[in-house]
Amino acid sequence: MAIPSIKRTWALHGIRAKGGATAEDMFKGICSIGLYYKPVHDYRAFKYTVVQVGIVGCCPRLLPRILISQIQRLPGGGRFISYFDRNPQLHSVYGKAWVSPIKFKESIIQMTKEVALLSDHLFFVEIAHPCHFLIENCGDFSKQVDKNNAIHHEIDPFSVITPFSDSKSPEDLLLPDGHHLTLKGHRAVAESLKQHISSINNSK
Repeated sequence: MAIPSIKRTWALHGIRAKGGATAEDMFKGICSIGLYYKPVHDYRAFKYTVVQVGIVGCCPRLLPRILISQIQRLPGGGRFISYFDRNPQLHSVYGKAWVSPIKFKESIIQMTKEVALLSDHLFFVEIAHPCHFLIENCGDFSKQVDKNNAIHHEIDPFSVITPFSDSKSPEDLLLPDGHHLTLKGHRAVAESLKQHISSINNSK
């Protein structure tokens, strides 16, 4: 099955300057899209919505987000944060996720409700386990990833696409930073999405 060309798309990018987008950031971004579309359309503007979020929020951090933002404004602040934040031993002892599982669940539920007003179908890409530089710098926080992925499945198991769980070498799907997808990773997500869309179409 070939996915039909998408005539109307809207790519929502994370807030990289603040360390990436959390689920709460993504929810606010989706709300901003809703402010544009809902007043001028009496129908759902999109057929499918795909959201990939979670790794930023569950990755252990040594400093709160607001403090990092303030330090980065100082001369040399960015270099200090970059050096200070690359210590797996410190992360394993003192690291704390920016987003708790409870807050993550709240944001995903809010996001699901908001997207339902804009899109016929919503898919969440599962969160990948840490690998590459991410695990070297922050340690192994796979348990936190598993908790957040379990929340996705708890809310709606049929909305979760699983390119990493389905891969024999999931680390090949991610760039050295451990966050972003390689070309192979994008293909794996697209293939998983295609299977879900095919399942929807076949059930009609």
